Amino acid sequence: MLRKLLKHEFRATGRIMLPLFGILLLVFGAGSVLWNNRTDLSSISQAEWIALVVCLLLAAVLLLWNQLAALLHKKETAEKIPQGVHTMTFTLPATGLKVGQQLYLRPYMGEQQEQIAVTDEQGQPFGFIPAEHTDYVLSRIESHSMTHMTVTQIDENGAQIQFIG
Repeated sequence: MLRKLLKHEFRATGRIMLPLFGILLLVFGAGSVLWNNRTDLSSISQAEWIALVVCLLLAAVLLLWNQLAALLHKKETAEKIPQGVHTMTFTLPATGLKVGQQLYLRPYMGEQQEQIAVTDEQGQPFGFIPAEHTDYVLSRIESHSMTHMTVTQIDENGAQIQFIG
């Protein structure tokens, strides 16, 4: 989980810092070449032209990197995680649950902090989201999407939990 957290933090930092580095490269890299020559393009030497073009290209890449990464990330997540609202049902032990009761999710619990707990209003855990649904549910939590989870049925096998998200 720490790895996922660090990955998201570096991405968020990059969204701000990469364009800032691009602007700084434009101002101090390309700007200094133009400033030294008083913006007279005919007096710029070949080495200064190369430095100017490299600075402009690197600045363009840094400024457009976020848009390119966002497009690539959308394609990756669209293939991995289904989009839209989906319903899934799973079973938990029925102790303390009532039909129609609303349940809540509490991520990063369990023995290795890798599971998502199903809790009541007081935070009392009843069980965990099944492993095959963990990635999808975690993606819904991390994207701040609306989720709704209720007890639909209680029988001898346990409580049927319906997750909508």
